Amino acid sequence: MDKLAHMALIGLAALLLGSTAEGKLLTWHLQDVKYGPNQFVSGSTATGFFTFDPANGTRPLTWDINGVIGESSSSGQGAFSSVGFSGGHTFMEFAGNNFTPDGNGSEKFFDFTFNGTLPENGGTVPLAGGSLEQCNVHGSCPFREDLLSGNVTTVPEPQPLMVFAVVGALVLVAAHRRAHMMGHA
Repeated sequence: MDKLAHMALIGLAALLLGSTAEGKLLTWHLQDVKYGPNQFVSGSTATGFFTFDPANGTRPLTWDINGVIGESSSSGQGAFSSVGFSGGHTFMEFAGNNFTPDGNGSEKFFDFTFNGTLPENGGTVPLAGGSLEQCNVHGSCPFREDLLSGNVTTVPEPQPLMVFAVVGALVLVAAHRRAHMMGHA
């Protein structure tokens, strides 16, 4: 192996090892999230995802959570989110609205509680508590259910620098092989 290819591989290895030390943006998917029945409907569910970097703990910026309350389904996509840490727990709230131009519609609040902090390397984490509330345009919230069960699980996002490094290594290997083959022709 020539000196340039050897140095490129050493640089790539250092880059790959160094990138694992920094925080990662993870996509957390809701799994089997169920809410308790109340006087209006018998159980609700939530599906969807949010992105969150547990290393820096800033609020989720990208999310799409859908709630099914009885026969009614609605999306709470990216309107508002917050995160807090207290007493060994992580708290997250997502609020999305389905307000219509005529002044009708509703706003849903999805609250989730986790024991401890979400792990930086991802995985499957059980929800420790939470609730689902639906409020109308007048600020009244006649519907609320408590979380019965559910988990979140992660899929790591590809890091742009990592993708660039892998493509660069492939280009170097291909160039080296081509030069080696041209030398033997």
